[in-house]
Amino acid sequence: MKATPPKTTPDILAYHRETAHTYDSVRRGGELVWATKPRDFKVYQSLPEKALPDPSFLPEADAWAVLRGEPSVGAPVTLDLPGLAALLGVSWNLTRENVYGEAIWYTRSYPSAGGLYPLELYLVAQGLDGLEDGVYHYSLHKFVLTRVRSGDFNELVISRCGGTWPERPALIGIVTNVLWRSAWKYHSRAYRYCFLDAGHAVANLALTAHGLGLRSCLIHVFDDQVISRLLCLDDKREAPCLVVPIFGRGPLPGPASNSGSVELTSHALASDLDTYQDTAYPLIDQARRLTSLTGQEVRETAARWVGFDAGSSADHGSPAAVPPGAGGVDDLKKISLVKALWQRRSHRQYVQRPVSWETVAQVLDAVRYPLVSDIPPEAGPGLSVIVQQVSGLAPGIYRFDGSRHEVATGDFRDAVVKVCLEQGFTRRAAFVLFWHAPLDRLAAAYGPRIYRAIHLAAGVMGEKAYLAAEVLGWGACGIGAFYDQEAKELLQLADEEVVYALSVGPI
Repeated sequence: MKATPPKTTPDILAYHRETAHTYDSVRRGGELVWATKPRDFKVYQSLPEKALPDPSFLPEADAWAVLRGEPSVGAPVTLDLPGLAALLGVSWNLTRENVYGEAIWYTRSYPSAGGLYPLELYLVAQGLDGLEDGVYHYSLHKFVLTRVRSGDFNELVISRCGGTWPERPALIGIVTNVLWRSAWKYHSRAYRYCFLDAGHAVANLALTAHGLGLRSCLIHVFDDQVISRLLCLDDKREAPCLVVPIFGRGPLPGPASNSGSVELTSHALASDLDTYQDTAYPLIDQARRLTSLTGQEVRETAARWVGFDAGSSADHGSPAAVPPGAGGVDDLKKISLVKALWQRRSHRQYVQRPVSWETVAQVLDAVRYPLVSDIPPEAGPGLSVIVQQVSGLAPGIYRFDGSRHEVATGDFRDAVVKVCLEQGFTRRAAFVLFWHAPLDRLAAAYGPRIYRAIHLAAGVMGEKAYLAAEVLGWGACGIGAFYDQEAKELLQLADEEVVYALSVGPI
């Protein structure tokens, strides 16, 4: 069934155009004011905390198998408090302490633009052994859960989301954006980066759930206002981004219900976010307003994003372009998902040596294998690849949509460096991925909410590329900053916009 265009389409593309990088705009960025840099973690004042136990077990799943969507091996874990500790401790945690002078900063298991980490994670728990029913904030720096509300709010969340829920999830994750953390450095363009970052982080969460024998899905269509109230957010500083149900060993008793009618009082809880400087970013405010949903808008948007089954365990992927174990695949290592996640870093010191096309094809197949999501399949971002040092494939520009299409052949290394804000490390990469989408047509068909989903989907695929590179002993580095118009022209995109880029190569 084709989507029915709404009668009017708010112009989210105005935000995208106004935040496009040009030669002049990049050089008008100004100095960073370090005294106003936001803190890295949200800390509440005087709320009860529940310490998570040290994970007593970790998923043994092979990283490459998980990336390719292969069925998990072994019995699924029980989603109790130790199981939750394993899920969060692997997917969404600190992986290294870095000291620079008197400053200390932490690397996390997912990448973030500028290392600013604008995301927070909340959990709606119901019937989870060892944890009182309620809404919790996950404080990853202390590995504790802070209780925000007591009570069963599972049905309320379900009722305020689009899509079909044939069973009740064992746990519901809700990701939020603290926009000022990213806007402090990236100003109005930060709205894009927050959703790319969210894609990185939820890919880790979903892949780890798969490795534990659990199921998950990504839900973009929900009532922002109700979810914000549920989490007791100060919506001037923090906004809900994505809902991530986790389905356990078996369905909880009874079908999911869409009849939740609890009326929530609205109150923000005191936290260190209260100390953040209020800086006006009208373009971000415009983008938030255009892409937010509430009330009837949720139902209307869900009706356009048809065909989603939140409880489905069906295979939404396509057969591998190159069969597993095919000859010519170089450097493939059998490492665990845990090791890949914890070792992952952004790398720029590429070694200039060719990699085989057979290996690149497997990486692209793993990157494109989709997670279960409510985004319409035809609305996912397209992928172009600039090949620089790949044996068996001529240097040039190629499109990938399950098969390979040549756009142009030749040496485009100088052009890539220029497009990526003169960042010279891109020249040494074996190949550079670019995700793009016809934003105007998709917004007309599915409404402006699709803008968020496209960026988040690109972030998901970017994180899978990071992890695939880790399995191969390569490096990867995400690139959210590029000259927008020049990137379109380089890739020969007539009616599409570039949303994300990522370089990959041996290190």
